[in-house]
Amino acid sequence: MCWTQNLLAHQIEFSHKKARRRTMKLCSLRDRGCEYRQSILFYDRSKLEATFLPTGRMLQLDRVTEITESGLTAEMEVEQHWVFPMHFPSDPIFPGTLLIEAAGQAVAVWAWHAGLRGKPRLLKVAAKFKSAVLPSDRLVILTVFVQRRKNICLGTVDLSAGGRSVAEIRPMIIVLPG
Repeated sequence: MCWTQNLLAHQIEFSHKKARRRTMKLCSLRDRGCEYRQSILFYDRSKLEATFLPTGRMLQLDRVTEITESGLTAEMEVEQHWVFPMHFPSDPIFPGTLLIEAAGQAVAVWAWHAGLRGKPRLLKVAAKFKSAVLPSDRLVILTVFVQRRKNICLGTVDLSAGGRSVAEIRPMIIVLPG
């Protein structure tokens, strides 16, 4: 066996071991009540309600489509949202306060997934709104990057709808014991 064949055989063996470790890690996370679609973690609305998030109308997120070590991607369906008939009936727009709530919830989901348990509280938030969210937008996508220090999580959340950026929100949450 020449040195290139030996190197190739070693790389194949290494890749197999790496894939086996990744599969074992995915299985241990699946045991925590999460689902996977092609190696991507997926929380639907019922699983989100089982975390420490608000339930019912105050739960703004509909699903989490991806979670990584440093963030997540979540979605909100807004086409038939309960708030549009009340928030300017003649000119319905999605309230910025509920976008802030959704961003805080997304960071809290990441904290839950990272193993923090307790009572999440929003400490501080900064928001920059760029475009209104309308009923015709159907879906708001939240792309979240999180930095964690002990039980405090600082998020940078980019919100987009209809292919355009609608807001950048920076929530800071703390997870209190209990």
